[in-house]
Amino acid sequence: MTADSVTAEVVPLLTPTQRQILEFIRGFFAVHRYPPTIREIGDGVHLSPSAIHYQVGQLLEKGWIRRVPGLPRTIEVLDPATGGE
Repeated sequence: MTADSVTAEVVPLLTPTQRQILEFIRGFFAVHRYPPTIREIGDGVHLSPSAIHYQVGQLLEKGWIRRVPGLPRTIEVLDPATGGE
């Protein structure tokens, strides 16, 4: 088994849209020092708020982000291979 196949088994795969959303969140945070809202993500990647909600849910399930329910601007990008940032 190669290192790539181990990584693929450990880290949940992302769709191109999910990768785009993660990169947008990382870039937004790097500039503003706080995470974007759902609307800001949607504007940044040209998707509707409902599509962003769905994709954020998928990223949560796959372990790529973490949120505090009920609070705005709490999206935190994680590294699911290590379980941390």
